[in-house]
Amino acid sequence: MSHDRSTACRTLAITCMLLVGGGVLPAAAQSWHVADGRVTVVCPLTVGGRFEAKTTAVKGQVTMPEGTRDVDGSFSVDLRTLDTGIGLRNTHLRDNYLEVSRGPEYETAVLSEVVLDAPPPARGRSATLGFKGVLSVHGNAKPVTGTAEVSYKGDALDVKVKFPLRIDAYEIARPTYLGVGVSNQIDVEVRATLKPATTHP
Repeated sequence: MSHDRSTACRTLAITCMLLVGGGVLPAAAQSWHVADGRVTVVCPLTVGGRFEAKTTAVKGQVTMPEGTRDVDGSFSVDLRTLDTGIGLRNTHLRDNYLEVSRGPEYETAVLSEVVLDAPPPARGRSATLGFKGVLSVHGNAKPVTGTAEVSYKGDALDVKVKFPLRIDAYEIARPTYLGVGVSNQIDVEVRATLKPATTHP
């Protein structure tokens, strides 16, 4: 190996060590965890009107690299806690349609593989972004698309996500209650406050 090539290799190696050891690479991506969240599933009825199923059992941690559109990580919702405001309807929804007793893949809904249509806004700013991702429900993983409103509140991020989904895509029987059915397309709204994840040296 020539002297010039050897010097170039050493320079490259030192540069990489400085980038990693000096913290340049980790600083390019911020991790966030869900500090507070609420999910509302809006269920239109076939005869008109609607009901809502709600829960605050939202968890997740994501990493958003600066200047990129990919969001690493996932959000999960405990479907066993969905509340429609009527006890019998809750039981039917959880046991007969979502079949939460069948195991972990049925107990939770997970949104992952999120890709934004533009990079997240800079600190102190807000934006409404389109996104696509994968939603796993009832043992099935299907692509979803929607919008995400993102705004800073101090060091935290307020996020409001909306997307539609079709019940039959997840092999869920169309819910009925007292003879009234739910439309095949329902709407999911997620509001969450994300705070910077604690890092350890």
